[in-house]
Amino acid sequence: GRDEADAYLTGLLGPGIAAWRAMNPGLPMQLSVPVEVALQALAWLEHRLVTRWDETLAQMSKTLPLLQASRRPVGNWLDELARAAACKSLPDLEKRLNAKGVRHLNRAISVDLLRKWSAAGTRLMPRTAMEAVVTVLPTEDMRQLARSRWYVARYLAFLAALVRAGTEGPRPDWSEVQSWLEVRLQRAYQLQCFGNAFP
Repeated sequence: GRDEADAYLTGLLGPGIAAWRAMNPGLPMQLSVPVEVALQALAWLEHRLVTRWDETLAQMSKTLPLLQASRRPVGNWLDELARAAACKSLPDLEKRLNAKGVRHLNRAISVDLLRKWSAAGTRLMPRTAMEAVVTVLPTEDMRQLARSRWYVARYLAFLAALVRAGTEGPRPDWSEVQSWLEVRLQRAYQLQCFGNAFP
């Protein structure tokens, strides 16, 4: 019945909707609900992947670093990729890519292009570019992990853009939106992995 459905929905999403109202009063419920569901789905997927491989559940979601407010999600991903390739910076990553002869659309990948992809402004990093840059990593396992995390970074960037565009009134900064997503994703992860027993 409708009453049961409403009670179920309130139990499942009520705390999330209330949290979004407190963080961003200008975000309509028509957007806070799908964003909350999207974050819960991501937490569910992370939980399933960890338990599938019999790994120990960490107290913090491994996806959270992609939401660090200092960069946009794809920028955080590129930083992760550079560190995994033993590069200290995007200029170092450019040198490594050029040394390996990695190209995108028959052109060398410049540091300026890496910075544009990192900023995720008017030029989003295409999948073909991701496939090119992950070849800098030494093993296929590392490359596959980087590919998976790139898709998650794009997913989080979409959610952040949705929250920014859908907010009524002044548009929040990217860093603020990413902080909100980080809070809600961690809470969804805690509930998925540990239930209400987690503080």
